[in-house]
Amino acid sequence: MAGSYPTEAGGQKSQSILIVEDDPGVTGFLEEMLQAAGFRVLVAPDGESAVETLKAEGSSVACIILDYETPGMHAIRALTCFRQINPDVKIILSSGYSEEDISPNVTASKIDGFIAKPYDLRAFLSQMAEILSAK
Repeated sequence: MAGSYPTEAGGQKSQSILIVEDDPGVTGFLEEMLQAAGFRVLVAPDGESAVETLKAEGSSVACIILDYETPGMHAIRALTCFRQINPDVKIILSSGYSEEDISPNVTASKIDGFIAKPYDLRAFLSQMAEILSAK
């Protein structure tokens, strides 16, 4: 069903998105949606794997979608590592909690966006486009 997704995000084949999510259902949904929008998708089930993936992929990763509650390395620690590896990478924090509930914990970590679960497809792609086009 890849053709049924809107492509507001304006994905480029050269842009890679790293999904950091331990739920296979959520990962599968995001992966399919982002590939349909034209992105190259990388997946990591936890913060440690994501850090290694970002080290290996370098600046080809345009954006990281980071689940707030991945196992192992906490999201705040992962954010710090991501910024050390690639200060320019865009980071979208994702959570079932509201942004207000978690924002005191991540304000200093400089995320580029927040998206609440469950995902609204159009809002998600629109936010991706906005974040990726920001300098």
